[in-house]
Amino acid sequence: MKPFFLILCSLCFVQLAYAQDSQAYSDLRSKVDSIIQFEIEYKVDSTTNKMADMSKASRSTNGITCFSTTPQNPMTLLVLDGEIIAPEQLSTLTLNEVEVTKVFKKDDSTAMALYGTRAKNGIILLKSKG
Repeated sequence: MKPFFLILCSLCFVQLAYAQDSQAYSDLRSKVDSIIQFEIEYKVDSTTNKMADMSKASRSTNGITCFSTTPQNPMTLLVLDGEIIAPEQLSTLTLNEVEVTKVFKKDDSTAMALYGTRAKNGIILLKSKG
């Protein structure tokens, strides 16, 4: 009975540790999320911040088929050391490793000049420390 109890306890511990790790946000991700929500005032909309289905997104003008390459409501652009990154990548970093250097708000002309329509809903520039 003791070995069974020991195995059961160890399995529960491993499962609990995995669940906490997979849902953990880093302090950097939390800070960036609050900047996106309160400073930039971007509202995440799961239906319009994804790329459109190309078969449905095309429109024809004078016999020329056009496709949109940006979503209607693109996510705030995250740039780390000059590279565009996905928000999920922030979970592996901390505020001790990265600093927020500049925040461009929605429809900022400088941001749009640098990154085009992808910067429609703002940019957060991040820089690695060290």
